[in-house]
Amino acid sequence: MSALERNRSIDMIRGFAIATMMVLNLLGVVLSEPAPFVLRLVGSLAAPLFIILSGFMVSVTADRHNFGYFLFNRGAWIVSVGMFIDLVVWQIYPLMSMEVLYLIGISIPVAYVACKLKFYHRVAVALCIFILTPILQEALGYTYFPSEFYLLSGAPVLEVKAQTGIINHWLVDGWFPICPWLAFSIIGVELGETFKRVKPNAFNSALVYIGSALTVFGGSSFIFAYPRTFARCTWSELFYPPTIQYVTLAIGVSLLIFRFFIGLENRRLSLLLQPLGTLGRFPLGIYFAHLFTISYFITWASRGWWKMNLGWYLISYSLLLLAMWVIAKLYLLLGHKGKRWVSRISRGLVLMVLLAAVVALMAGYFPPLSTPIRIVTGFPFL
Repeated sequence: MSALERNRSIDMIRGFAIATMMVLNLLGVVLSEPAPFVLRLVGSLAAPLFIILSGFMVSVTADRHNFGYFLFNRGAWIVSVGMFIDLVVWQIYPLMSMEVLYLIGISIPVAYVACKLKFYHRVAVALCIFILTPILQEALGYTYFPSEFYLLSGAPVLEVKAQTGIINHWLVDGWFPICPWLAFSIIGVELGETFKRVKPNAFNSALVYIGSALTVFGGSSFIFAYPRTFARCTWSELFYPPTIQYVTLAIGVSLLIFRFFIGLENRRLSLLLQPLGTLGRFPLGIYFAHLFTISYFITWASRGWWKMNLGWYLISYSLLLLAMWVIAKLYLLLGHKGKRWVSRISRGLVLMVLLAAVVALMAGYFPPLSTPIRIVTGFPFL
């Protein structure tokens, strides 16, 4: 497979992950009724795909860059965008509850280090993280809703009894804590190393066999041993908390999705799915744009949060998906020089907002948090 063909396949995988991500993000904000299980399942595929893909891309590009590039140019930048989104979209204090961009930003330099390890060392690290996850959940506690505070008022987003602390959120019970999500990035690294090392047919076959086995086992476990999970307010992904059933199913389905797009040889089907490739070419921009559109425009049109029935939700999702494709297409039409200017403007805007937030906080413009943030944990599992 040429580098061009590989990149096209990766763009389609990333675009598929974006489309599934929008399913749950829109559900959590606009739907007035319990989300159908099928939508919860589809939306729960986005996070493992994104995180595995981030590790995969570090692996396939590791020979062209050093650790500093992945630490600052990629990792620190993605964390900065996550802080920007917390400030501008959600209007909450950043770095509090381990959003997905924080996890990916942290995982990227770790993934580079993982590229230097032996196969069995990577597998051992990933397994250790997965094994430690339920142990830490039980020992440190798993909150119903991680601590978040509105920026301008200092009030909590949601009051929770026996709230855990920030370190707990980053380690085990935030939205995307290090345990277990960092292990998905290491799996992505192993996927990339295997992709570079073996022949395409052997790689595709391994994806099918391992992915199918994990999917069947994980899917069966949901039928015969349904895990103890819950929805966090209206956020109804299947990984609160991430159980062994979910982890197994998510890894299996992610491998099969990789196999489908990496091995896509049908030209007609490839052309039909090309809009996903367009979405996948501008992932960070689309991530911000879709959250901004949901939070400001769609909620304005629906006259508030949680106002839509399922029919209006499906219409809104279709329009949102089309709008994001148009934005991505316009970005691609800019050409190399135009994209470079968009990148410079975006980075300047993010840095200015973060600097302004720091100055405002130091000047006392933002009020102190109304609820103390505890660092020491040890609360019982919910």
